[in-house]
Amino acid sequence: ASRQLLHDQRWTSVLDLDTTTPILKKIFGPQGYDVMGAGGDVCLPGAIEYQSLHVDFKEDYQVSQARIAHAEGVGIKPRWLDDRTLDPRSQQMILVRTPPVITINFFMSDLTWENGPIRQIPGSHAMPFAPPSQEDEPAWMRLSTLVGAAAGAGVFRDSRAWHGATPNISRQVRAMPNVEYGASWLDDSWYEQTMPDEIYQGLSQHARTICRRVKADPGVWPPGAGIMHPHAHARQKAKENTG
Repeated sequence: ASRQLLHDQRWTSVLDLDTTTPILKKIFGPQGYDVMGAGGDVCLPGAIEYQSLHVDFKEDYQVSQARIAHAEGVGIKPRWLDDRTLDPRSQQMILVRTPPVITINFFMSDLTWENGPIRQIPGSHAMPFAPPSQEDEPAWMRLSTLVGAAAGAGVFRDSRAWHGATPNISRQVRAMPNVEYGASWLDDSWYEQTMPDEIYQGLSQHARTICRRVKADPGVWPPGAGIMHPHAHARQKAKENTG
C-alpha cells in the first residue's frame, strides 16, 4: 500500500510546480539546484509549549568559486581587493544572497493563532550567532508567526533562518509537509539515494533533473521508502527493518 501511495502523481508532482519552480530558479540562478529530500512536521492539539528557535542548516561561511558563480547568476557583482581576495562587503552579500538550502512548507490547514503556527524571524538567516534561548527570546519573536496563511499555501524558507513551532490550543492537527532544495554547489555528502527509480521515472523532465542526486539505482528499493509514521523512532525502526 505504501508503494502504491508513492506512485500517486499528486505526491510526486509537488517537486515541480508551476507556482514554485520559477521562484526556485530565481533564487538559485542558472547554476541550478537539486532536491535534497522531503519531510515536515505535525503539531498536535494539546501541544502547549513553544519549540525553541533553531535552524535547519548551519552556515559554514565558505565562499567557493561555485558559490560566487551562484551569486553572479542572481545579479551580484563581487568586488575584489588588490590581492585578489573578496571585498568584505561582497563576501557578506554573497553569504546572505546565496542560500545553501531552501525549504518549501505546504500548509494542510489555515494557520491561526490557535493551531500552532510556525514562527519565523525575518533576517535571521544573516545572523552570525545562535538563536536566543526561550528564556531570552523577546516577545516580538514569539509573536512573529505566519497567522493568516491559508490551507494549500506554500512558504519559502531559507533553512538558515531561525524558526520554531508555537502552542496548539485548538482541536485541529496542524500538518506542514515540506520539500528541501539544495544549491548545486553543495557536495554529495548532503544527499542520500532515497527515491526509488520507479518513482523517479514517473516525474516530469525537470523533476528528474533536480532529483538525480537522490534517486536509487534501478531495482533497488531504498530502506524505509514509503513508510510513514508520526513518530521518528518508528520511522527509524521501519528503515532498519527494510534495510
